[in-house]
Amino acid sequence: MRPLFVPFMIIFLLCSTGPDLHAQSDQDSVYLPIKKGNWLAVLNGNLSSVNLDRFAGSQSQINLTNEYDFNISSGHFFVDRLAFGITFDASRAETRRISEVITERFSIGPFVRYYLKKNPNGSMFITGGLLYGQITETNRVNIPQSDFEVLLFGKGPGVFGGLGYSHFLTKHIGLDVSLRYDFLYLQTEVHDSSTNTKTIEEITALRSYFGFGFVIIIPEFAF
Repeated sequence: MRPLFVPFMIIFLLCSTGPDLHAQSDQDSVYLPIKKGNWLAVLNGNLSSVNLDRFAGSQSQINLTNEYDFNISSGHFFVDRLAFGITFDASRAETRRISEVITERFSIGPFVRYYLKKNPNGSMFITGGLLYGQITETNRVNIPQSDFEVLLFGKGPGVFGGLGYSHFLTKHIGLDVSLRYDFLYLQTEVHDSSTNTKTIEEITALRSYFGFGFVIIIPEFAF
């Protein structure tokens, strides 16, 4: 529960600052452009690297994990505070131990985002939509007694949902923080070079994602 508690606390603290900003003058306030006709663009992601060096007597084993993830969404406000559009997500994870595991994931689909309250400088939102996803995983094992590779490829439909907060720094540019859950149902093929076999599997993938990035509102008259 603790990893989920931190994102919710960040969102709560950002929301709690909204009422205080009402006391500022009109010249200092930023009136949200989340209105009919405008366009929405969101870009967020994360990058992480973990290096673990394990010692067992005179032996040393290095475990290295690199993860990359980014999401881009674009939509249009058909009514005030309600935007429809397309979202795209891509991620890559590399883990090197005795074996080398590389996992790549892509998904795309329509989404909806609804801003709950119109404050001078920001608003909470809820979001959700449909997904079509693909996943590939390569597991290479290189040890003196054996050298083989296991390949997995899967694709299938899914859904996602989440909530977040947009805090606008200027009239059209802001910071975007969100917590999102993805669910995918995948039909996969697994190729094992050690046994020269192929198997078909059905798997479900549940993923939680904490995103932090930028939101840009493009006025209608820009087009």
